[in-house]
Amino acid sequence: MRRICLLLLLLLTALPLTAHAQVYVSDQLEVAKRSGPSMQHRILRFVSSGTQLQQLDSSGDWTQVRDGQGREGWIETRHLMNEPSARQRLEAANRRVEAAEEAREEMAAQLAETREHADELAERVAALESERDRLEARLEDAREGLELADEHQRLQTTISDLQAEIRELEADKTALARQTQRDWFLAGAGVLLVGLILGLILPRIRWKRRRGWGDTL
Repeated sequence: MRRICLLLLLLLTALPLTAHAQVYVSDQLEVAKRSGPSMQHRILRFVSSGTQLQQLDSSGDWTQVRDGQGREGWIETRHLMNEPSARQRLEAANRRVEAAEEAREEMAAQLAETREHADELAERVAALESERDRLEARLEDAREGLELADEHQRLQTTISDLQAEIRELEADKTALARQTQRDWFLAGAGVLLVGLILGLILPRIRWKRRRGWGDTL
């Protein structure tokens, strides 16, 4: 149950807040990061598609950014997006689905173990009830003769102990049944939530045609 709660938290957690807005390189394979806001400034390096950057400033059609290693530069604003690329979002959604499926399978295994334990408890209760009935029959026979007074007392004590054990086992059985119902509910809620998130994410994904070096910018 703890793992499912953690999974739900991860699914509902938004992108981390930073001091600057986050932008992402578009689906184009690589984008040049220059030393200044123009095509005349020298190229510092090429940034791959999907790279997350911090937006620092803007000048005309250019945006100043900083990468994860603290290196700054300027990129044409048209090559930047305010959210991860469609491919990245789809991959993230697939990872969430796989994590939810793993959590569901783990929960199913735990539920199977719980049911097996509950069956063992039920068998134990049935055996104790049978023993109790047998002892009650012997107790009834013991009441017929005063010579069996000591036996009567001993059997009465044993029956009381068995009844107490039966009550404890029945309480454990009831608790296990409630836990099983709760775990199934949480597992179903986790899978339903993942489906809802995918239903919100996938329709918003817009695929862009990648431009090659020969295409006109």
